[in-house]
Amino acid sequence: MTTAMTAITSFLKRRKRRQLESHSSTAGFTMIELMAVVAIVGILAAISGAGYLGWMARMRVNKVQDTALQAIRQAQTTARQKKGTWKAIFQQQGDQVQWAVNVDQTTPTSWNTIDEPDVILTVASWEVSFDYKGQIPSENSLPPKLVLSNKNGGNKRCVIVKTILGAVSTARDADCN
Repeated sequence: MTTAMTAITSFLKRRKRRQLESHSSTAGFTMIELMAVVAIVGILAAISGAGYLGWMARMRVNKVQDTALQAIRQAQTTARQKKGTWKAIFQQQGDQVQWAVNVDQTTPTSWNTIDEPDVILTVASWEVSFDYKGQIPSENSLPPKLVLSNKNGGNKRCVIVKTILGAVSTARDADCN
């Protein structure tokens, strides 16, 4: 039994000595390995950065589209509630899109600004009116689509008043043409 213990102890000591010797000679990374890792991380960061910027641009245009849709629906609902003709108006003011919901035939006194950079209207101003039933007044024709995009022309989004009954929907990219 002591012989077996001695053999095991001797084996463990030799194994530990080999581990210590192997660690001392191979500890650390070479400069080439570090440079390879830095290059790979750089490439991945460049790829993901471009994707992230594109995603952010789409989200900005989507947010402006949602705000425009809500403003149009607010004008339609207010027209029904107050039994009058109300309009939703949008304009490009410098680098910002502004909107107002107002009684028809009056000029808005206060404008709401959408604080999303690099989003523009494709026209200088756009408006839609709704009568007391929430419909497009019969003397008016359907307005063209309210089209929004990034400054570079990408990520088109639009809000469409589809019928004289006031059906409103949204579309994107090629469906906005």
